[in-house]
Amino acid sequence: MTTLTAPKNCNAYEQESHLRNVPDSVNATGYTPEGWLNEYSLMCGYKEDWDAENTLGTNISLWYEHEHYHVRRYDFNIHERIFWHCFDNVTEARECFLDAVEKANIRFQEG
Repeated sequence: MTTLTAPKNCNAYEQESHLRNVPDSVNATGYTPEGWLNEYSLMCGYKEDWDAENTLGTNISLWYEHEHYHVRRYDFNIHERIFWHCFDNVTEARECFLDAVEKANIRFQEG
């Protein structure tokens, strides 16, 4: 099994205010050893968000909602969603997320 490492410039943004100012406990945001948000954090409303300065408005997000993991790429320059995929398991969602980040990096290095 391949270990998936979170990409550079990937940040978690809080989506649910109920986790603010919670002392260290099971409710605190948790990360995997590879740098991803753990499944508990995703289920509590946190999301992975990739925005690199060199992508000129490209955003790639991974979050959990309605019993599915969602991966979406959005281009703010043209105000258009590039894709939005749903997955039943977090590994497939992370693979899609990494693939999208890699393709965005290649596109903007060439351009």
